[in-house]
Parts: sequence; structure tokens; C-alpha cells
Amino acid sequence: MPKVWMYKNGTGVGEIFDADDMPKSGYSDSPKKAMSKSKPAAKKRARKGGKFVGDDPSTPDVNEAYEQ
Repeated sequence: MPKVWMYKNGTGVGEIFDADDMPKSGYSDSPKKAMSKSKPAAKKRARKGGKFVGDDPSTPDVNEAYEQ
């Protein structure tokens, strides 16, 4: 039975698995992919009726143009 070398996501620690018992998630075949941090989701622009919403100048500490 063939063996497969996989790297644990987040730590980059390598482990050997049987090809038939390979984990479906939580592992990567590349050490670079296993060590990379996932990027946070980008803010979405708030829209009303399909149009952009402008920032309200009376609230300087809140940007209404972005969803929270």
C-alpha cells in the first residue's frame, strides 16, 4: 500500500498516512500551504437598493459605508 506524506495545517508538522486512510481536511501536501495563515474576510460595502451608501460626517468614529 502506498504511503503519503502530509503536513498538519497551522503547525507544519509532517505525518505519514496510508493512501487509503488519508485525512480529508486539516492537512496539506505542501509545507508552505500548511504554515500559511488564512486571510480575514474583507469588509463588504454596504448598499441600499443597489447603490453605495455614503459615510455620515456627523459620526466620525463610525464608517457607515461598510457593513459590520
